[in-house]
Amino acid sequence: MFLPIPYEKEKIYPPTQKTKFNVGYFGFYLKSVRNILPLYNAVKNINHNIHLTIVGSTDLKLDECENISIYPNSNDVFRYESLSDLIVVVLNLRGGQIPGKLYQLAATNKPVLVILDGDFKGVIKEYLKGFQRFIMCENDEISISKAIIKQYLSKQEFVPSPLLTSSSIASQFLH
Repeated sequence: MFLPIPYEKEKIYPPTQKTKFNVGYFGFYLKSVRNILPLYNAVKNINHNIHLTIVGSTDLKLDECENISIYPNSNDVFRYESLSDLIVVVLNLRGGQIPGKLYQLAATNKPVLVILDGDFKGVIKEYLKGFQRFIMCENDEISISKAIIKQYLSKQEFVPSPLLTSSSIASQFLH
C-alpha cells in the first residue's frame, strides 16, 4: 500500500495573456531516464501557434528553434510554470515511480499532460485516471501532437484535485 504525495496549498494562476499557446516541460530529462525527443519533435513539427519551453538538466543536445526554447535548470521554474498554458510530465522509461511533481502540479489550475512511457505505463495510466485531473497520451509524436492541439483548441478549465489535498491524504492514512 502507498499514498501519494499531498500538496500543501492550491496554486491558482491567472489566465495567460499571450498570443501563443505555451507548453512547458520542467525537470531533468536524461536520455537514460526519460525520452523527451517525441515531445520535442512533435512541437517542432506542429503548424500551429504553439511554443514549448524546456527547463532542466540533460545529457542531450537539443537545438532551440522558432517555437522551442531550452534553458538549463532555473531557480525561476514557478515563473515559467505560471506562463504555461499546458504543463507536461514525461514518465520514466523504467520502473513504476511517478514523478512527484505530478502531484504538486495537481494543486494548480493548469492542465497537465502526462506522457505515458515505460514498463508500467498501463498501470500508471489506470491509477492516474482515478484522479480525473490529468490529460494522458502515449510517448510518440502523433499522440503528443494530438493531445497538445486538442488542449490548444479546448476551453476546458482545470481545478486543483481535491483527492490530493493534505487533509484528504491524511484521512486516507487514518482509514
